[in-house]
Amino acid sequence: MEKEKHPRVASSAAKVEVSCSPMSLHEHEEAQPLTAEDQHFFNAVKAEFGERCTDDLAIRVARAYRGVKKNREQFTIAETKRILDARAAYDVDNVLKHDLPLSKLYIEYWPTYLYGEDKEGHLVTVDRISDINHDGLFKTFSNVNDIIPHRWQYMERIQWEKVAISRRRGHRVYKHVCIVDLKGLSMKLLSPSVLSHLKKDMKAFLEVAQNHGIPLSSLPSYMGGSHPGRVMNNTFTASQPNTPYPVPAAATTETTENTEKAIPAEGTVGLEVCAGN
Repeated sequence: MEKEKHPRVASSAAKVEVSCSPMSLHEHEEAQPLTAEDQHFFNAVKAEFGERCTDDLAIRVARAYRGVKKNREQFTIAETKRILDARAAYDVDNVLKHDLPLSKLYIEYWPTYLYGEDKEGHLVTVDRISDINHDGLFKTFSNVNDIIPHRWQYMERIQWEKVAISRRRGHRVYKHVCIVDLKGLSMKLLSPSVLSHLKKDMKAFLEVAQNHGIPLSSLPSYMGGSHPGRVMNNTFTASQPNTPYPVPAAATTETTENTEKAIPAEGTVGLEVCAGN
């Protein structure tokens, strides 16, 4: 699944705790060309997997494993295969084309929302622990493997919206900002390494968020922002008309109840991939 940028918000009944990743949220590398070194790994991945692997995924994995100093190419190809195999196992290329079994109950028990964007177009998502109906969720989905397809669908909807943002802004955006509100989670469950990053109030979080290019207009009202949010449910569509699904070209034919239509492939997004944009 797509890796997320994670400001974390945790709160108890009396106080709000906040944590932010130390990396700047507006280090907008994904809009820049690949380096010559990373281009090599992009080419290797595309040569290995061809049209199974979208350009976005190839760019992400080409950059993701710079810390691997030995056999980086083999490692990158192996990790890409794991991702593609997992997508195939859960039929992720088609997960936006239909409702999943018990999806209405899943969304009721685990509601999630999209909000605004940071200065570079990174989408802001929020998960609230206190909104999750754990009893209902685990009564309905007795096995974690029953939940995974729904989480795949959630992540694919986010990816779909990133394609829309990329089209609107005219540059590639493949990362997003994930805020997790930990209200309702016992602090005893968090490790000291996590606790050491927590701020002590919402004001501290808002200061960090704004310093990282997230305006108040992109945050929910309960965090001091003004964005109304968009619920992630079965009515969700990308914000730009005719936005293609974030899947390989071979998987872009959608069959609906009344008609068959071709969903434009990734190449029509209008973003140069050659030289890594």
